[in-house]
Amino acid sequence: MLANLLVLPGLGSVLGGRRCGWTQMVVAVTGFGLTMWWAISFVIQWVRDGAFPMTGGSQLWAGLGGLIMFIGAWGWGLVSGLQLLRAAPERR
Repeated sequence: MLANLLVLPGLGSVLGGRRCGWTQMVVAVTGFGLTMWWAISFVIQWVRDGAFPMTGGSQLWAGLGGLIMFIGAWGWGLVSGLQLLRAAPERR
């Protein structure tokens, strides 16, 4: 379960038969994409200006929003995964 959360939140939910996993994956990938967009624009601004952007760069809102989205999807995936584990029959 931990590997699914680290790689792609929502994957375990989809594999467990829950449709909400698709939404979790979309939110996680969108959040990751926004965070990467900020990181790339930050480095470009750093190289272009020749100085470390102390304000976080011009796309800081995208990075923070993306991080919040990814963490939210991760938490949602964790809750869904734990629910699936609780609902699973015990193996003996």
